[in-house]
Formats: sequence, C-alpha cells, structure tokens
Amino acid sequence: MTTAEASGNTSGQKKTHGQCSLIVPSVTTINLQQYANRKMQVIANRLQFGRCRLNAYLHQINRHATGLCDTCAVPETVQHYVMECDNEITKQVKVFCQTQKLEHTLAKVLSNGEAIRIICRESKRAI
Repeated sequence: MTTAEASGNTSGQKKTHGQCSLIVPSVTTINLQQYANRKMQVIANRLQFGRCRLNAYLHQINRHATGLCDTCAVPETVQHYVMECDNEITKQVKVFCQTQKLEHTLAKVLSNGEAIRIICRESKRAI
C-alpha cells in the first residue's frame, strides 16, 4: 500500500499543505558557471529570494529601524535597490540593459551573470 492510498488519496497526486503550495519561482533558472566565484552566486541567490542585507528585509527581522532607503526614503527592496533607486547600481544596470538589448525587468537582470557582476562591483556595502 502506498502513502497516497493509506491517506485516502487514490488519484496518486501529492497533497500540499499550507503555504508550500503557493511557492512559485519568479526568476528563471540560471547557469551557475556564469558567476565568477561563490560570493557572486551567494549574492545572486540572496537577491533572487529577497533575503539580503537591504533595509526592507533588515526591518522585517528587526535589524533596521525603518526599512527605508537612505537615499529615497521609500522601502529599500531588491526591486527598488536594483531598478528604481537613484544610485550608481541602478544607473549601471540600465546602461547594461540598453547596450545588451536586455529587457529591463528584475527577473531578467537577476538572471544575468554580467548584471550580477555590475551589482557586486558597484555596491558600496554588503548585500
């Protein structure tokens, strides 16, 4: 007798519980070889999952008072930091997307190894 039969599920489909059934990847799968080193892989993963050292996440875990961007005074999310903020990273990413004819979306940027290199190189703080 299989687990599905024992639980009364005869259709053979797995049951999902809680929020696990809601998880949907929002960033495309990437080739890990496009990163220069492990540090870039870690930064790319942190940015993709939104669990990085930006103020909005730090505020969620009670490590930052407001969670706001120091420059713009809006929540400092990955979207804001990489795509919208008035910082050097955003400017360099926009230029990169224009020169490479890459769609300027967060998913495309975070799936591109060269864009991650730009973010790592231009960031003045740990991400």
